[in-house]
Amino acid sequence: MYMHIGKHFFTVIRSLLLLMLPLLSFQFVATQPTKNGYAVYQFLNGNNYETIDFWFSADTYIYNVRRKDFRASNDYKSRIITLSKQDSLNFEKVIDTINKKNQALPPRYIYGNLRTNFTLQNELDADLHPVCVIDTLHFISWEVLSDTLTINGLLCQKAKGTFAGMQYDAWFAPSIPVSVAPLQLRGLPGLLVKLNNLNTHTQVIMTYLEWPAKQWVKATPCNAASAIGRTAFNEQARILEAKHRKNISSSKTMIELLNVIEQ
Repeated sequence: MYMHIGKHFFTVIRSLLLLMLPLLSFQFVATQPTKNGYAVYQFLNGNNYETIDFWFSADTYIYNVRRKDFRASNDYKSRIITLSKQDSLNFEKVIDTINKKNQALPPRYIYGNLRTNFTLQNELDADLHPVCVIDTLHFISWEVLSDTLTINGLLCQKAKGTFAGMQYDAWFAPSIPVSVAPLQLRGLPGLLVKLNNLNTHTQVIMTYLEWPAKQWVKATPCNAASAIGRTAFNEQARILEAKHRKNISSSKTMIELLNVIEQ
């Protein structure tokens, strides 16, 4: 009698446990924290470079291209070698002022989501008024290969891609299972670590990683309803840049040059 009751009791418990296992598994997965990450990328194009701060989750990403010191511009490099010692000293003071003004401007955050084929960017117009720019994305077609390589301690896997006649080699980290990436490089089955454009020889290289991120960026996307297209915004910027360069090249005195640069 006791043996029969004991066997029935354990049969019931075993059945209940089998029924609860899927529930326990679901609860475990559902309560796992979603990791956010932060990475820094260098975009290298010949002698020019850009530094990109990149915050990411499984399907959302925000990035910002850092503003560079004006001394890295071609305007500065071409002018500084032609100036006298005194003019150079005056010029450097103006450059410091320009850099301080640039650093005081709000960051130009770009927002993307894997559920959409566009990004939104906080920009400034010529009068330094905020404007929202929408940019439709066209993506690289990736083929994952079996090659592996350890880069800065991360085991990476190779992929090759094509887009608009361009050929790419990329390395990504499967251990960080996100498909987000800056620029138009998303779609890999792991975080992008390194990319080479085999046609132009430009590179994108991750130089820093926090996984999980110590702090998420405090930023919100601009209003898509009031956004203008990237093509229209770039055309406005091109016209203003051409006018600015013309004024710089036509400056005949140091005073004229400094007034143009400070504008």
